[in-house]
Amino acid sequence: MKHAVYQELSQTFTSLKVQLLKAEPIDCIKLCYQRAFGAAHFCGTPQEALDALQKECSGLCAKEGHLLTPIGGDAVRISLRAALFWQIPLPFLARFFCLCAAHAPQDAAWFSDALDALEPLCADGVLPFAPEDMRKACRDYRAQGCPPVSHSETLRAAYDPHYRVLSGKPARLLFLALRIAQKLEQAAPGTRVAVALDGFAGAGKTTAAALLSELFDGAPMVAMDDFFLPPSLRKPQRFAQPGGNVHYERFADEVSPHLHSAAPFSYRRFDCSQMDYGDTRNIAAGPLVIVEGSYALHPFMRTSYDVTAFFDIEPAEQQRRILKRNGAAMLARFLSEWIPLEHAYESAFQARRHADFLFPAGSHRPLDSEAEPC
Repeated sequence: MKHAVYQELSQTFTSLKVQLLKAEPIDCIKLCYQRAFGAAHFCGTPQEALDALQKECSGLCAKEGHLLTPIGGDAVRISLRAALFWQIPLPFLARFFCLCAAHAPQDAAWFSDALDALEPLCADGVLPFAPEDMRKACRDYRAQGCPPVSHSETLRAAYDPHYRVLSGKPARLLFLALRIAQKLEQAAPGTRVAVALDGFAGAGKTTAAALLSELFDGAPMVAMDDFFLPPSLRKPQRFAQPGGNVHYERFADEVSPHLHSAAPFSYRRFDCSQMDYGDTRNIAAGPLVIVEGSYALHPFMRTSYDVTAFFDIEPAEQQRRILKRNGAAMLARFLSEWIPLEHAYESAFQARRHADFLFPAGSHRPLDSEAEPC
């Protein structure tokens, strides 16, 4: 048994203690399965997911309450009754659920450790079951091959649970994605919604942009990396400016004027490997465009957007990610050149304070209840 897994489960089950009063060991196994695999076993289409949601919700009453219940890691259960209360559109929820299922974790090693931890959690009084009962439940479950399981009849009778599991990297984007969907619903014909994702290197901006693009029918992306400075602007006085590391003037000329028109447009990409302008990036016609990258919320551009987010990250985690992604030599350059410039920019212009959504350092789940839709 891994101590870290025991500690995580102890915290999770302690927060759910009231719900465990009328539960059975299989319900704890189910939670561990959902934490480890999310909804990866769902292989249906968005339409099938929507049909199931509509059928299930037709018999439910909207109810104010916690929308999200964290179940460990980056996984949450989203209450369908609360979703109805908050008027979250079921077509959106179905598509978002499918996105999470497609990117669900596959943490079999964690799951095995979690099953090993359940009996000690009972012995230590964290779980309200006899250790021998939990041991038998886990042994029988493993003998079946560890399949997805349903809640016990005891828990169903007591709580009548209705929810979906959201997990994986998309999960924390729930409220951001919902805001984008609302903006798209309100947008006039022929216009485009512009979204900007700013933040520090390695914080997850590019991954988030790709997931949002996948969710919203392949929405095109504008990369701030295409706006590095040409040689003629790489002067000490330019780098001394907060945010001067990006060619914000060219962005304002080539991109900003087109962000709110659904018509196609294009811009030049700067190729750092050639230190010159390279090919042209074509932005397809459509209702949404996503601008991603550091400096996206520069004062020269920040008023161009409809929805904005800032991604923060702890220095140690940032260095770990950059080392894995770029190698030791590039990490050294990030530490000596680009990261200090990013922090000078954020300090001067307070980009995170101008963002609609802040994804804090170390956040592996959706923004908490303070960010629930209203």
